[in-house]
Amino acid sequence: MLSLPLRDILQSSGLNEVWLYPSSVRIDSFVLVLRSRLRDIYVSNWRTGLDLSSALDVFREIKLNFGQSSNLTSMENTKYRNSLAKFRLSSHKLNIEVGRHNNIPRNERKCTLCNLNDIEDEFHFLLKCPLYTAFRRQYIPKHFYTNTNMFKYITLMQSENTCISTLKNIALFCDKSFKLRDTLL
Repeated sequence: MLSLPLRDILQSSGLNEVWLYPSSVRIDSFVLVLRSRLRDIYVSNWRTGLDLSSALDVFREIKLNFGQSSNLTSMENTKYRNSLAKFRLSSHKLNIEVGRHNNIPRNERKCTLCNLNDIEDEFHFLLKCPLYTAFRRQYIPKHFYTNTNMFKYITLMQSENTCISTLKNIALFCDKSFKLRDTLL
């Protein structure tokens, strides 16, 4: 972690007067103001980082607010929680990510396990690829994988305020489907 001198932190937070006139500061209120400003700066930088990262295009649509997602805190099984978090963060081996790391143009990061000629991204994996149809029928509500579109995908991935079983089922789908994918590649 980068360590900044206190003066620089105060200046970047718009609190330079604290450095210049320390005797005029009420410590109790200052701590609250500083904490609030530092959090606001961090959240602003977080949002800017999301906006500048093409790798997080879909995640930016799913994760609207800064903070720990309730779906992560409500899911008690660590394996499922990690599986869901990795999927949402694009921390997987789908061609959309592997291709990005290997500088393969986005339009060439196709799914090699089906003949749909689609980019193998999270949307394709979760809702479209015929290889995972059995798992999809078992774990994903039918509404989401019939007449698929990005709006349905985002709605499904934002289900943090709905039933925990939906989130667990998405995690189970990911876990089983990634295992099948690994055996075939």
